[in-house]
Amino acid sequence: MALCSACSSISVEVLIQDLEDPPNWWGLVNSVSKPRGMIHLQSALQLKQSCPLCAIIRASIVQYNGDEKFPRLKGSSASPQEQWDVAEFEEHLIDAPIYLRPKQDFLRRSFPEESVLSAWHLRGFTAFVPVQEDVLTGVVRLFAQPGSAAALSCDVIGRLALPSSNCPEAYTLLRRWIGTCVQNHQICRETLSRALVDETTPPVLPTRILDIWPGNSRDPRLIETHGSTGYYAALSHCWPPPHKRPIMTTLENYEDRKAGIPWATIPLAYQHAIVAAREIGLTYLWIDSLCIYSHRSSIKPRRILRFAPQFSESFHADPCTYLAS
Repeated sequence: MALCSACSSISVEVLIQDLEDPPNWWGLVNSVSKPRGMIHLQSALQLKQSCPLCAIIRASIVQYNGDEKFPRLKGSSASPQEQWDVAEFEEHLIDAPIYLRPKQDFLRRSFPEESVLSAWHLRGFTAFVPVQEDVLTGVVRLFAQPGSAAALSCDVIGRLALPSSNCPEAYTLLRRWIGTCVQNHQICRETLSRALVDETTPPVLPTRILDIWPGNSRDPRLIETHGSTGYYAALSHCWPPPHKRPIMTTLENYEDRKAGIPWATIPLAYQHAIVAAREIGLTYLWIDSLCIYSHRSSIKPRRILRFAPQFSESFHADPCTYLAS
């Protein structure tokens, strides 16, 4: 289905232009000192048309405002009984212009692509739709196909949402992030102590670590490294309360851990870390509760400092430390 004439006129050049005569409410809903944007429709009543992009803007209004009631009471003559749900907003549109404001990344991040300093770095636009005694806001994301003119110019730097965090596209992007960090960012090659990591020489492994590629088995196993070297990731995570302790290594089960840790017994956060580490080509993963004897229940601050090398020397230093919530 074709776009309406108003939606067909939307372009980067028009979106980023200065607004010569912004509406009176602009300063109430925008913190940007220099107003930029464009008029989309001269009358909000036209938003009811069947154009696909108009439909996306309508959907963004409903999605962005959730369960909020309108008009909002501050400065409004409406009583609580007269308020309406956002799903009903089309019944309250008025004959006033709809404005679009660009959503720019002011840090100019096109990562992991090379940034073009003269680009506009758009991630989408915000739509401001006037209704009776209020202005509703919706956010529309823009994306550029890899290799397209919009992507190569960095005028549009948004990318398609990934199907999930556990998909081939996600791991391809993760590998590109790591590669860009290692090649282009010196700070990403520094340890916590600011020592520069030599990527040509694998670091010394922690005393105990998980081998996540033990032959043909899916089950990782705990190994003693005896000073050997290798690239690894370290999992940083929040421990649950004492009555929900994570899976641990103890003196009683130590030999069993070395034989293999059944996949079904491993918490989901740990499984995600193992899968991610495997996907980026690592053989080893350090997880505190599995690689440290749990009988050391009260670790003093001076001993906590000894754990720092596990993070600062992990694969490609800090950026590759896998974080799980």
